[in-house]
Amino acid sequence: MKKPQHEVLRNVLLSCGFKMIRLPLHIYDSFQAAGVDVSCVSPRAVIDFYALFQNGSCHCGLPVLPADVASTPFGNNAVLKVVHDYCSQDVAYFRSHLSGLPLLLCEDAQLRQFASRDRVFLSAHHEVLPNLGSMFIHHSYVGTIFKDVDIDSCDVFRRFDVAAFASFLSNVLPATQFRSYMLKCFNVFYRCLKVVVFSVFFIVVCFCC
Repeated sequence: MKKPQHEVLRNVLLSCGFKMIRLPLHIYDSFQAAGVDVSCVSPRAVIDFYALFQNGSCHCGLPVLPADVASTPFGNNAVLKVVHDYCSQDVAYFRSHLSGLPLLLCEDAQLRQFASRDRVFLSAHHEVLPNLGSMFIHHSYVGTIFKDVDIDSCDVFRRFDVAAFASFLSNVLPATQFRSYMLKCFNVFYRCLKVVVFSVFFIVVCFCC
């Protein structure tokens, strides 16, 4: 039987070392009335907890990253997405505090930290660079949790455009194949250029005649 999401979330947070007890709301109110410093679990509290991993004050139950997600308290992508979904309930705070959070799953199934100094591609086209899965966030997050992210204003993501694709071709193609590919591109460009020049010349000649 599939567990409810709130139970999955509670279990993984406890596995990560999040300090939490389950109490009826009236007892929580009594603690507050007595001046005891208690608070309810919230997306912001969970985000702040995982942010402790960055400064080393708490390892959050995680191994040294990067690590296979299966070796972490999350266990798999489905559980990690539950945490993402919960944090996204405070979407503005979550996205402005992504850098440093150990919640980044890449296409190579490795869990990493989001980092502004080591941004990843937010794109579903990871298959065109199959050997560089570490540079792409897992595709299951592209059209869901981060579907409306403005890449240009988010410091942990990179735009995967033609220029980015071209810059990594030499990493995935053998040297001889890469040179051959670039030569073919140059030959195609040269032929196209000749056609354009001839067309312009022909038009000018016809116009002059």
